[in-house]
This record gives sequence, C-alpha cells and structure tokens, in this order.
Amino acid sequence: MKNKLLMLVALCSKALSGRVVGVFVFAVAIVFFMMSSRGGFFLPNHDMVQNFMGLDPVEISKGRVWLLFSSLFVSIGILHFVVCALSLWVAGKYLESNSGSRSFALTFVVCGFFANLVSLIFSTQVGSGLSGAVVGVLCAGLWLINKSKKNSGKLSEENLRLQSLFWILTAMIFLTGFISPLIGHVAYVGGALIGAGLGYIWSVLKDQSLDLWEIKFSPRSIGLVLTVLSLVLGFAIVPKLVAHRLTINGNYFYELYQSQNKQNVYADHAIYFYSRALEINSNDKDLLLRRGQIFYRQDRVQEALDDFRVLLKDVDYQKKLEDFAETYSKEGQPVLAIYSLLNHNKRL
Repeated sequence: MKNKLLMLVALCSKALSGRVVGVFVFAVAIVFFMMSSRGGFFLPNHDMVQNFMGLDPVEISKGRVWLLFSSLFVSIGILHFVVCALSLWVAGKYLESNSGSRSFALTFVVCGFFANLVSLIFSTQVGSGLSGAVVGVLCAGLWLINKSKKNSGKLSEENLRLQSLFWILTAMIFLTGFISPLIGHVAYVGGALIGAGLGYIWSVLKDQSLDLWEIKFSPRSIGLVLTVLSLVLGFAIVPKLVAHRLTINGNYFYELYQSQNKQNVYADHAIYFYSRALEINSNDKDLLLRRGQIFYRQDRVQEALDDFRVLLKDVDYQKKLEDFAETYSKEGQPVLAIYSLLNHNKRL
C-alpha cells in the first residue's frame, strides 16, 4: 500500500513540471487567493463569484461574453480549488506531454467554453466554469491512455496507475459539485463529451505523426471561430434562453406564493428571478405586473407603483391592474394607492 501511495505521489510530482499547465494552475490559484482574501476561502457567496467574473447568465445575456472564458479560472472554495487544481496539474501535464502545449490549452478552453454553454441551457445560476474544463482535460487524457492500450495490446503499469488516478480525480470533482449550488453538475457532461472528442482527435494525429497546427488552419482561426460563436450566442441566443429560464423559475415561485398562504420565502425567490429576467428585457409587462403584485402584497408599495406605472401605457394591462385592485380589495386589503395611480393616469 505504501509503495502504491509513493508511486501516486511520484506521478503527481512529475505532473508539476508542466509549462502551459503550470500557467493555467497559477491563474486559478491567483483568483482563489484573491477571493480568499475577501472571505471566500471556504465557500464564496453569489456576489463574490459575480465580482470575480464567474459565469453569470444574465450578464452574458447583456453582452459580457468574456465571462464564458474568465469563469474557467474561478473556483468555489478551498475544497473545489484543491481538487480542480490537482486534477488540472496531473491530467494537464499528461496531455501536454503527449499532445503538445497548444493542444492542451485548446482542450482546456474549448471544453470549458462548451461546458459553460450547456450550463446556460439548463441553469440560470451564477457559478464557476472551472470544473467543466478540468473534466474535459481528464476525459481527453483518459482517451489517450486507452488509445495506447489499443496500440500495444495492454496498458503499461504506469498508464494503468495513471488511468486509475484520472478516474479517482474525476469522481472527486463530481463529488465536490455537491458542496455548493454555484458548482453546476450539468456542465460536467458538456466538458466530458468535448474532452473525449478532442482526446480522440489528438490520438489520431499522434498515430499519424501529424501536428494539428500544421493542418491548413492556425490557432488564430480557432480563436476567431470561438470569438464569433461567443458573440452570436451572447447577443442572439443566450438572452432569450436565459430570460425564458428565469421567467419559468419566477413563475414557479409565484404560483407557490399564491397557493402557500403568501409565504415570504416564495415571494423573495419570485422577485429575484423576475428582477433578473427584467435585467435582460426591462419591458416585459407580464413580469412587471407579477413582480408589482408581489411587491404590493409585501407592503413594498413604492416599488409596486414603479412597476405599475410602466403598465399604464397599455390599455390591456390597465384592465389587469384594475382586476388585481378589485380582487385585493375583496380580500380586505388597502388598494387606495393603486386606484389613485389609475385615476391619475386617466386624468392625464
């Protein structure tokens, strides 16, 4: 047992001598220590992840597409940092040694990018993109190791141990996803699939003694494609998708609020999701009406009236506002502020 542990330590030590992988891990470490200095050592909160350019669907929808890449260096607390940094060191060094520095860098960035896209499709949560990128690098490394088995008929003892270590590290990353909702499990799937695909490409090129960077296109063209894709997604597709997801979440808590005796916890969640959706589309009248109704029921009258004023420009929503005032009045609640607003609008 002791010999096996020593061999694992030796493998990890060997991995620490990487070039590009060392730069990437150093960048992750710098961001982590900066977050730790502001109280994010164990578990940073939502606002801190936003401030350090984590993955924020709403901000991406508003044009900050670089968050798809900057989030790749954001970790969520000490445990997440240690597991991801170690995994990146070990798998990254192996990939860099067998496929080259540029291939490793491309694998990390592309896997992280597509993992973040998957996260945007299924979640509206602010979070980190590091795990998806690292899982992609691990899967690319696993593919290369299995390819060596096909070529020689069996895995060498060193590769067998390395394969076991890669699987252990992958499992550890998945487990760290349970420590905080800011770590999205769904992104792992995107990172893993893209990583496996790139691992296959690197193995084929290695078998044929080809260099990816000598095949008709350059790293600049890859960067250009990713940039264009980011802009298209950031300005055309992601805003509608994220706003739709936020609205669904807001409606879910709105219905719970309506049916569960107007509990404040549901009201707060509904307001949060509606407010985030309105950051993307500030003229969505349905969202303004529902958020205003919750504000009014929560005795946040001025905020409610601010939302209701926008609706007065539309005759249909004036009627909906009158219906709400009538219903609320029948419940024995004060509606003078709403009627005053409606009467003032009619005089204008």
